[in-house]
Amino acid sequence: MKLIDRRLDGILLLENNLFMDHRGDFRKFFGASFNDLDGGPKVIKEIYTSVTNLGSLRGLHYQVAPFRQGKLVTVVKGRIFDVAVGIDPERPSYKQVHVFELSDNSNQSLYIPGHFAHGFLSLTNESMTVNCLDEIYSPQHERGIRYDALTIPWPAMTPTLSEKDAHLPGF
Repeated sequence: MKLIDRRLDGILLLENNLFMDHRGDFRKFFGASFNDLDGGPKVIKEIYTSVTNLGSLRGLHYQVAPFRQGKLVTVVKGRIFDVAVGIDPERPSYKQVHVFELSDNSNQSLYIPGHFAHGFLSLTNESMTVNCLDEIYSPQHERGIRYDALTIPWPAMTPTLSEKDAHLPGF
């Protein structure tokens, strides 16, 4: 893995190892080498996938202590507009918005520490992400921020939201 960009308070944009031959490609997006990157997760406790339709928005989600979740997000199919928002008032990234475009062609992963809310908008039909989390899901610690509560440069489209995300509070 190669570090491409390090943002304030630990957001890491990474280039994954890519191996190609006549059969196709093979990608490594987590391993012991990740442990050498300051601020990245040392342990992955859960792995999820999501398949998201064009124009659907997931987020902005986070968990509070003691179950804050850092996420390593990789797009294995399609393209997404990914957003991280600083939620910890004790950190310099508080209320700062960081945006990225990730795709299956970019061969990149994004690590978002647990002191950020996270969300994304699918820019293609059936975008598939793999999310490696450094803490377990805890429903009683889950929180969220409505996607339009902050000035985020979302692509120009009316997003499709889940019922839960449509009723998230402002910041």
